[in-house]
Amino acid sequence: MESLNTNQLKAVTTISSKVLVIAGAGAGKTRVLTERIKYLINNGVNQNEIIAFTFTNRAVKEMIYRLKEYKFENVYTFHKYSFTTLSRYKDEIGFDKFKKIKIVDDEYQYILLEEVLTESNSDYSQHLVKDYISKRKNNIQYKYSNTEEASILNNLYYKYQTKLKSRGMVDFDDMVSMLVNNIDNLRYKEDIFDSCKYILVDEFQDTNKIQYDLLTKLSSKYHNLFCVGDEDQCATRS
Repeated sequence: MESLNTNQLKAVTTISSKVLVIAGAGAGKTRVLTERIKYLINNGVNQNEIIAFTFTNRAVKEMIYRLKEYKFENVYTFHKYSFTTLSRYKDEIGFDKFKKIKIVDDEYQYILLEEVLTESNSDYSQHLVKDYISKRKNNIQYKYSNTEEASILNNLYYKYQTKLKSRGMVDFDDMVSMLVNNIDNLRYKEDIFDSCKYILVDEFQDTNKIQYDLLTKLSSKYHNLFCVGDEDQCATRS
């Protein structure tokens, strides 16, 4: 704490519930986030009420290493957290017939898409349909050529999803979107919210719409959201 500069110290020790820290590359954003976690713990916050998000497994390991003296390990990628939570409540989201939820890899995803396209007598490419499905699950707008294309792609989407679920599977894009769409109906959703009393997000500029929706859901009870990011790395600016 003693080595933090004035602005870093202000961010780490703020009493505001919603905080956005904006700084450039190499300015110590991740350090501010990890010091914020230490500050919360040192001021009596239960570790089980704090959760941190970042974007790569490597970044997860780095943050956990920085917090090793506190044995704090509640650091996740959005997908890892979502899949872990979905697996815990799998019986409530329609996977009760399966021992566990399985994640399909890209190769098997293309096999499923080929099945769907063949059964539908569709000449659409697997790549196009995969792109459409991914955009839809991440709440990214897809520009249809016409209403006919919208109807066809929508039908292919539901056939693909039916095949996935009938085999106890989810794809990579399912993880976050499925949690967002089901969290309000989970029997023990309050337990989820209580474990996310304090939410911290690294590289906030990289969040997409569905990840932002998840943060909105998770912070809806306590409204404690601490995000750090670099506006110069944003793909788009409002």
